[in-house]
Amino acid sequence: MKWYSLATPQPGGDKIGGYAEASKPVPVVMQLEAKCNTPEYPYNIAGAFGAGADFLVALYDVYPSLAAFLTDSEKQVYVSNEYDFFEHFESEYDISSLPAETITYGNDWDVDCASLAAPTAEIRGAVEKLRTAEAMASVAAFADPGAYPSMAAQREQAWIALGSYWEHNFLGGGCCLEERGQWAIGLQEQMSSYAENLFQASLDALAANIPGSPGANRFFVFNGLGWPRTDYANIPYDGSPAIKVIDIETGATVPHQLFTAADTAYLRILAANIPSVGYKVYEVQPATTPAFPLTATLNGNVFENSFYRLTVTPAGAITSLIDKTNGNEEFVRLTDGRYLNDFGQGSSNNGTLTLLDNGGVSATIACTSPIPLQHTTYITLYREISRIDILNVITDNFGNQIRTWQDGRRDPGLVPWLTSKQ
Repeated sequence: MKWYSLATPQPGGDKIGGYAEASKPVPVVMQLEAKCNTPEYPYNIAGAFGAGADFLVALYDVYPSLAAFLTDSEKQVYVSNEYDFFEHFESEYDISSLPAETITYGNDWDVDCASLAAPTAEIRGAVEKLRTAEAMASVAAFADPGAYPSMAAQREQAWIALGSYWEHNFLGGGCCLEERGQWAIGLQEQMSSYAENLFQASLDALAANIPGSPGANRFFVFNGLGWPRTDYANIPYDGSPAIKVIDIETGATVPHQLFTAADTAYLRILAANIPSVGYKVYEVQPATTPAFPLTATLNGNVFENSFYRLTVTPAGAITSLIDKTNGNEEFVRLTDGRYLNDFGQGSSNNGTLTLLDNGGVSATIACTSPIPLQHTTYITLYREISRIDILNVITDNFGNQIRTWQDGRRDPGLVPWLTSKQ
């Protein structure tokens, strides 16, 4: 990239180093000419990019004539498309010998963006949910073509809200200004409301068009992705534990288990090979509960299934992760005194390690520790899914202290099946 230190005195967006460097062509050409072949810039090719600054529209036709006017026997001035600047530079200099720096300095806008972290997380969640909502709406539209267009007005307002959310006026307080903050939260609520309403309307429309059976307890699992998917699905369930779950299409009994989370009872099934932008229908039937093999074992600090063998501390750090399907390869390396998913406690055994549930679909352990702050780590393994899920929850206020999780992996790029959430 090309970036120059801001010109002094009186730095600004229209000076070299700003984001509208070329907005005053005559003085900027003089600045570039003075910059070339100096100790800080020992090259004879320099460029200034950008003229529009923050204007909504910036149309100029003066640059070609100015370039011709400013060209003389000492210098050639080009109207650049930016790309040709680098081609020209590359033709004259050995780029492998150029000095390099990789660093981010940050600025006040970073803090302003951080102040919007909570509503930003909500609006990102709404966009993610919108993928499935729109996919269900598209499938449901085969039976009821009018369902999706009926939300056109709300959809348009949601898109306007999404496009307005990251507007430019953060500088000088951002979300910290009450009126500005409430405006951003209002945009987030508008987007979230549309995603939720479309999701529920599409869910109801699709469910209404799936054939039922008198007295049957049925549900469907939908896949909004562009490829087939196998994963678990949770359904709130407070019925009898003496059941089996049937795949209506094949008649096969699918693995399931019952568990409770946040005071809600769930039925979890293994939803295998759900088609792309499609669904499968399942039925809960009374029966002697099938004896599915348990997903994992917990022996001391070793948590293991058919895919992986993890050694876990009661504080939630993973000191060893063996991939049993890849020649028992070890993926944890002690790095800067930390292991995988290490909150700064290292190999501390201060805490408790508990097997929360272990069934035909998944197994979850909870690691609860006060070191370095009160927190609980939930680690889940699956019977037929080669993935490890980690959820870290801090339950202690830590004020202005800086706390970090760190992963002592042999190579982060070699662990694509690990998902972690703080």
